[in-house]
Amino acid sequence: MRLSSNEFYLKSPDEMKETFRDIPEAIANTIKIAERCNVDFKLGESLLPATKRATAKIPSPFFRDWLNEGLERKIGADAA
Repeated sequence: MRLSSNEFYLKSPDEMKETFRDIPEAIANTIKIAERCNVDFKLGESLLPATKRATAKIPSPFFRDWLNEGLERKIGADAA
């Protein structure tokens, strides 16, 4: 697997302004969104959704099955 870019890092404000120089409102909108974000969570506490069914399946196959069931409900059994 190869990444198509070497830009996987946090850019400085100046780098972001340069990257979005043709879309100046992008910086202002990003700041507005950031100011609205307020996330509190406790380390070590699971943020996975609670489910109503008990299962012995390990999480990965369980979630795949759960998502497939939801997809079938949304768009039909033949799609999944």
